[in-house]
Amino acid sequence: MAPKGDNVLVSSKKLEKIFCMKGGKGESSYANNSKAQAMHARSMLHLLKETLDRVQLSSSEVPFVVADLGCSSGSNTINTVDVIIRHMAKRYEASGYDLPEFSAFFSLISLAMTSTPSSNSSLLWPTTAVAWRRPSPPTATAPTL
Repeated sequence: MAPKGDNVLVSSKKLEKIFCMKGGKGESSYANNSKAQAMHARSMLHLLKETLDRVQLSSSEVPFVVADLGCSSGSNTINTVDVIIRHMAKRYEASGYDLPEFSAFFSLISLAMTSTPSSNSSLLWPTTAVAWRRPSPPTATAPTL
């Protein structure tokens, strides 16, 4: 059995307060304290686009699906998925293909030191409505705010 003491074991409640993301819109929420993450994500978009350029285009009969299986609350994940869908729509158009249906799936995963059971997907949606529709050529439709 592990010894108990202030310097050895930390209660899960205390650990949650120290290390975990906070959902919602409050002063200490991830949504209001993730500008550095957003800047880093934007700085890496060229790598994402280079990778997307290597994806083989399928028939427009097959939906193009994007999944973020570990997203947080806030707009960073929505912005990245938007870039992916817009980039792929441009590729389909440039190749003369009809646009497929684009789908996006999000899953807030609760991991120790990353997220908490109190974080849930309902916190992702108040900032941005995620409703991509099949766009009319030649432009893709962005999420409706």
